[in-house]
Amino acid sequence: MEKEIAIEKAKALEEIAEFVVANHEHIPELDVFFSPFLSEWRFDHDKELAEKAVKELALSALEFGWKVDKDYDSSHMRLDLKPTHGGKVSFWVERETVCTKKVLGTETITKKVATAWEEEEVEQEIVEWECKPLLGIGNEKTE
Repeated sequence: MEKEIAIEKAKALEEIAEFVVANHEHIPELDVFFSPFLSEWRFDHDKELAEKAVKELALSALEFGWKVDKDYDSSHMRLDLKPTHGGKVSFWVERETVCTKKVLGTETITKKVATAWEEEEVEQEIVEWECKPLLGIGNEKTE
């Protein structure tokens, strides 16, 4: 590893450590998964606590001059905080903890069944998720 790259990685780790220490009160003590790479935290079970923590962590990251992104998959919302020196701190929250699922209807689709790989028609929900924006202004809709 080149010396310059090593220095940048060390600066990123220092920056992440400073952020975690400064924001430890916003990171719930229970239901947190902390990876050995100091990059991913997960908290799910307390809706009010999760909503507050996500908002506070995003605001604090912006104050630190970090880039803040969020991403949704079928079951989670991920808040990515990106330090100025590189790296990433991710906070994972169950999507249902920070969003409201609205079932808009159902649709019949064809799926392959594992027993003999036959196709069968099944009904599945058509859903829309209403998620609060990070800073509490307006609504967001995702599918």
